[in-house]
Amino acid sequence: QQHRSNPGIPTMPPSKSTTTAARKLWFVWVASAIAVLVALIGSSRIAGTFDRTENSKMLKDILYSEGDTTKHKAAVVQSSTSVPDSPFNYTAFWENVRQQVRPELLERQINHKLETCPKVFVYDLTQDLRDGEKSLNFTRAFGIPVGNFSKGNLFQTGQYNLGRIVEYRIMASKYCITTNPDEADLFYVPVFPDGRSVQQWQRSCGKKATSVKKKLLKQLVHLNNETACKHFFIVSKSFEAADSCAFWWSRPIKEFAPAMRVSYTELHYGLRGMKRVKNKFYKLRKDMLDYPNRISVPYPSSLHWKNGQKALWAPEDEHPRTIFSLFVGRLNHGDLSVREEILHQCQDIYKNDLSKCKLNLQTLNGKSKSTYIEKKLNTTFCLEPGGDTPDRKSISDSIASGCIPVFFNNVTGTGWGLFWGEWKAQAHVVVPREEWIRQEIDLYTLLHTTMPPDLLRIMQQTLRTYARQFQYSIDEDSNDGIRVLLEGMKRHSQERMTDGKCNPV
Repeated sequence: QQHRSNPGIPTMPPSKSTTTAARKLWFVWVASAIAVLVALIGSSRIAGTFDRTENSKMLKDILYSEGDTTKHKAAVVQSSTSVPDSPFNYTAFWENVRQQVRPELLERQINHKLETCPKVFVYDLTQDLRDGEKSLNFTRAFGIPVGNFSKGNLFQTGQYNLGRIVEYRIMASKYCITTNPDEADLFYVPVFPDGRSVQQWQRSCGKKATSVKKKLLKQLVHLNNETACKHFFIVSKSFEAADSCAFWWSRPIKEFAPAMRVSYTELHYGLRGMKRVKNKFYKLRKDMLDYPNRISVPYPSSLHWKNGQKALWAPEDEHPRTIFSLFVGRLNHGDLSVREEILHQCQDIYKNDLSKCKLNLQTLNGKSKSTYIEKKLNTTFCLEPGGDTPDRKSISDSIASGCIPVFFNNVTGTGWGLFWGEWKAQAHVVVPREEWIRQEIDLYTLLHTTMPPDLLRIMQQTLRTYARQFQYSIDEDSNDGIRVLLEGMKRHSQERMTDGKCNPV
């Protein structure tokens, strides 16, 4: 056999010792190659570990809960406004908010005079229609004073108190009340002013609806073609709650149809299976025509201003708020999917840390505990998921406390147009609901890390400027929510009279 590299050179057959040495050399070579390969792989792993270590300074993966290895989709950014690998575009979100901001609104304020208040005639209904004797009972309207708030503006005001508050403020007014129907701009019909739950409204009306109608027709002696548009009723709940009150509130007869109907809602959003069922959302009902001439107003807050009093909280640059975000309420009703994710982020991720997210999961039958209001006065963002309806009393408490409300859908706060005015867009935040329940948005990243500081300042200044008109003061106030309501209803009735829509049909 000849050598392949030089066929002219004869070769000797290999000896046994030569073969053994060659095999050893081959094994050494293979081992060396494997070692190099392992080293290369190891170095790449080390480099990858180094990269992740560097990135983790900015970006941390959040677990659902202790012991769960499933990662949260929304990454928490610690020190950068850019959010790598995030499924949600935080930058685009805040750019959209900025486009709606109008800083010049901070220089505008309503400034009515006390003596120009619209004149209101209040009917003296019989006791069976007005929940007892007519009286100027401050406590019955605003509730008992509570808490340690030094300015004496905090009361245990229930969510059903609107009718009593309006009646008290008008009857106690020097400028808004009139006993002369000829000079009245508005006529208040205080039927069942105590307010009621749905079941209580059914008991008050229901089978008694025909009887109530006859009594009202007899007692509303100033109701005619010229004044019908000036009359108004109040239901201290969402308007459909008094559906059983036919003839005057729902499906009204022609005499009562032109009257205004004041409640907490502008549209009727049903729960559509949301009770104890996740991933369900509010459905717009088609029964609004049963309740003509609706006027929506905010729930009464438990914090009430006084005439001439400035904002009830110190400017944030002088007294920084120590609670970053706060949720007050229950988790077992309303928009369950949104509330579950609030619980998850605030409790599981942020461990109820005041500097990130705080939970208060107790209620007081529609009334706000004084400690909750005192916390809201010290909170930057107040989380307001939808409840039985998209709106809730807590929103009014938040605005009156200077706490920026955070909504989780596009229907919460869509009413109350008389009160929001042009400043609404720069006084609240709307978290996209679908992205939120898909866990693509991290709350702290959205509201702290990526929110431009100047937008935060504008929102806080906007609430200092306009929060007064979102609450009902305890005394005669030319620029509070009661005055906004009366001015709005006067304007509304005049417009309808001009358009020829006032006469009963």
